[in-house]
Amino acid sequence: MGRGVRAAAAMAQVRAAIRAYIAVDPEPIHVLQQMDRLFDAYDVGQLVTIVYLIADAAHDQVVMANAGHPPPVILRTDGSVEQLTSTGNPPLGTPSGGREITTFPLGAGDLVLSFTDGLIERRGEDIDVGQLRVVEAITELLDGPLPAGIERIVSRIRDNTRSDDVAALALRRRP
Repeated sequence: MGRGVRAAAAMAQVRAAIRAYIAVDPEPIHVLQQMDRLFDAYDVGQLVTIVYLIADAAHDQVVMANAGHPPPVILRTDGSVEQLTSTGNPPLGTPSGGREITTFPLGAGDLVLSFTDGLIERRGEDIDVGQLRVVEAITELLDGPLPAGIERIVSRIRDNTRSDDVAALALRRRP
């Protein structure tokens, strides 16, 4: 949330804390609970959204904790698209009252795409409409290198009239 030096400093602190908590116990529930404790104990002064994924190839699944981020979208090798549902977990820095963990299958060749709200938000438009744009565009990632595909999707979907930050990250499981 926010811009400038204060927002950058807060993100540096949050990133360092997340890395430290991951080193102790990388389980998503642990990391988010520790971050909630940190936000409760110190005045970070920012709201922070995070989607934290652990891919578990041994069990063909991904474990996800989501705190206020748009839900990722999955592209299956057969071309079908699955929109993950939002957990409803609030951002870090707000009273949480508990966190939900989501587990979903990720088979060989499947892809999961995560992104910030800056990619899908438009003034005067329901965010679900922006989310649908991602669902409709993700099939472009079926073939070819991911960096070029993500760049095309981001260029097509983002609202260039806004200066909001945009980040997109795709993970494709090797066949």
